[in-house]
Amino acid sequence: MVKLVLNERELQAKQGVMIVLSYFVLFVCNVLVIYLANLLFPTSVVLGTFALTPFWSLMLSGTKLSLIGLLVMLLVPYKEWKSKKDFAPMDWMKLYFVVNTLSVYLITRYAEIYGFGVSSWIVVVALALFMDFVQGVSMMQIGKIKIK
Repeated sequence: MVKLVLNERELQAKQGVMIVLSYFVLFVCNVLVIYLANLLFPTSVVLGTFALTPFWSLMLSGTKLSLIGLLVMLLVPYKEWKSKKDFAPMDWMKLYFVVNTLSVYLITRYAEIYGFGVSSWIVVVALALFMDFVQGVSMMQIGKIKIK
């Protein structure tokens, strides 16, 4: 028999699982994109410093990007509720392009701390665009998951 009404506790539990799952998917997407960019364009995307290995700079940068993305994801329902309009997938893609661009730009400005640097603002935009695509495809797949 199909359950039509969820109790509050079950709803919170399922939402919590989705938040954790979303964080890990964002983390994997961000780390994968940054790592591939570093492999393909080592002069444009640099990982590591004299004190930080490329692995740890990848972990720090990926964590920071994922946290920022997750916080935005949690704030969007409030905006939807206030404006009484749901975000379409294209609205999400536009929002995340801006968020990824600003996040990558800010993180690369602190390259000494995070060990993640880029050669130009064009690289920031290209990384953000590619991250936006990969995150969008991944999050659409997560949206199809039904938690029991």
